[in-house]
Amino acid sequence: MKTIAQEWIRYDTVSACALTVGVTALYILGDYPSWRYVVAMTASCLVGLILTYTLSIIPILKCRRLWNFYAYRQFILVQRRTG
Repeated sequence: MKTIAQEWIRYDTVSACALTVGVTALYILGDYPSWRYVVAMTASCLVGLILTYTLSIIPILKCRRLWNFYAYRQFILVQRRTG
């Protein structure tokens, strides 16, 4: 359970970073090059999406397939054996 809580906190941190980068990209793309707001929103959402995916898959999350029932059951059994 400790691992799940740690990954939850890490994923929240990654999401907050992606939100910050997305909002900053929206501000920059909408203000300085004067892109239309729909194009700037799409680009900033894609930047946030790519950042979230990259940060959460590569360095943050260790158990990516935790929602698979069999993997989750195996994870719980291992946690019970190790303490």
